[in-house]
Amino acid sequence: MNMLQRSLRHLGLTCALTTALSAFTPTPFEGLEDAKIHWRGKAFGLDELPEDFPAAARSALEVWQPWATKMHYTLHLDPPGRVLLVSNPDNGRVEKQLELIDQVGALFEKHMPLPDPALAIAAPDEDEAQDAKDEPLPEDPEGGPYPWEEAGLGEYSTDDGSSAAFSYSWGAVDMPPDASTIVFLVVRDAPDFAQVLDFLAEHHPYLADWTEEAKGYAGFSLQQPLAGAFIQNDTTQEEWNPDNEVVNRMAQLFLLRRFGQQPNWLVQGWAWFSEFDIQGGVYCFPYRNEFVFATEHSGWDTELANRFENRQKKPLRTAEFAKWERGSYESDPAKISWGVIEYMTRFRPGELSLVASEFRTIIDKESRVDFGDGTWERNLDYTLPVSDQDDILREHLGGRIFREITDFFRKRDRYVLKSDD
Repeated sequence: MNMLQRSLRHLGLTCALTTALSAFTPTPFEGLEDAKIHWRGKAFGLDELPEDFPAAARSALEVWQPWATKMHYTLHLDPPGRVLLVSNPDNGRVEKQLELIDQVGALFEKHMPLPDPALAIAAPDEDEAQDAKDEPLPEDPEGGPYPWEEAGLGEYSTDDGSSAAFSYSWGAVDMPPDASTIVFLVVRDAPDFAQVLDFLAEHHPYLADWTEEAKGYAGFSLQQPLAGAFIQNDTTQEEWNPDNEVVNRMAQLFLLRRFGQQPNWLVQGWAWFSEFDIQGGVYCFPYRNEFVFATEHSGWDTELANRFENRQKKPLRTAEFAKWERGSYESDPAKISWGVIEYMTRFRPGELSLVASEFRTIIDKESRVDFGDGTWERNLDYTLPVSDQDDILREHLGGRIFREITDFFRKRDRYVLKSDD
């Protein structure tokens, strides 16, 4: 079993995979002339897509439309082309789910806009750019050639239609921000969920071991391929709300789409922040197996206030939340992670994007294992050290940041950030 296969055993419900795409290339829409994709109030046959249909969405359709047709699932693309909703035929909440997806996207843009440094990553002069183009990219032994035709600089279209530069030379990020269409599947039941996982294993062999384990889960969020799913009619869930499931998982996927793999506390904290903001409470508890009491859906601010009431001389430490690894649920780090995101969105607008962008760059670089022969493999067990996270947070937010957050937890509605801090 190679490193990728071993690592996949630890990914659980939320998997931040950054290996190259598999070599699978389906024949676009072959034999599927009657299928429809719903977009901007119209239904299009797959042989009559309009010229302005997003290219990334077209690529997503080429992969998932055959499965959707076989399973009699419907296809809806959100107006900006960011999310392809693949929905089971019994789902009577498609419009509501599209509305929730739009709300999650708007919240994400408000608090985590693409920062300027990510739009042009150290743009080189002409000689440097030419050198980069002449240097071939290494190959991923699991997925074939690196998914770019050549190294160097390129352009992509952002969600607002503007163009931005990016670097995809080795050591930079795997995919330019916002370049892919998210595929989100609202699955009818456990047997259909198993069909989704079998499809993933067939076309992305490096997921095979993980998909067998994932058949016991209620959903997932993947970075590569950029896809998520949940079982809509899961009779095993108590104290659960499917709309919250949509919000939580879409929040994770928007984050992965723009910023790639992130520390677990940031991914989960952001997802719970989104649930509180849009739904007024938390109902999605990834990795948690025990019963969720009704009182746990809200009141997290009060719990933090009580926990940190006597901590004015002992402020929060990064290790109290950043050591929390994916694949488990821990109540204290979970609520602190949400609280940190809540603080940053209220008092440090824009800073969260800068932190996530720096996390993305370092994780991408440090998680690559170079074999020295032009090939490399992703270490999916890699975790950004807590000390590095602490340095980045203090660099962007100041040396007093954890004292400020501690005061925020303790006082909540009375806390006001001083301008000279």
